[in-house]
This record gives sequence, C-alpha cells and structure tokens, in this order.
Amino acid sequence: MVNDLAFSNRNRQLSIISCGEDRTIKVWDAVTGNNLYTLEGHEAPVYSVCPHPKFIISVDIDTITAVQELTMSLGANLAREWPTVLTGHAIHMWD
Repeated sequence: MVNDLAFSNRNRQLSIISCGEDRTIKVWDAVTGNNLYTLEGHEAPVYSVCPHPKFIISVDIDTITAVQELTMSLGANLAREWPTVLTGHAIHMWD
C-alpha cells in the first residue's frame, strides 16, 4: 500500500517518489512509469516523503526521519547508504 507520494523535477527529470507499508521509497520516471530505484533501510512502514534537489527526507511510523542523499554519476541515478537518521520525538501528535 502506498502511504504518500511526491513529485520531483530533479535535473529536469520529472519523477514520482512513493513510500509505503513495504518500508521502501521508490523513485519512478513520471513519463515512462519505470522504477528508477528503490531505497531500503526503514525498519517500519514509511508514511511520508519530501524530495529536495539533493536528498529525500522520509518518516516512518516509529517517528524516524531519514535523509537519503542522491548523487549523479555518468548520467545514472545512484543512491548511497543512509547518511543521516534523526530521532528524538518522544510523543505522537495523537497522544
């Protein structure tokens, strides 16, 4: 199940970024519908994504925020390891 999606126009390539119950973030080519890459690393379902030209911020159900940095190499999209994981929120909004 997809929980959130966002559009990105990074390097003038229109993409759709989705996240969901499978604990992944997927980047799709908005024109062809092809999956460009799948980002893994969350230990719980991912509920929100927010793209930036150089990284993707994502939040899972355990209130973990991960910053996934993206790089370009030889014209291909490459995802590196999760460089930053932010924790610290002690309560949920609905508590």
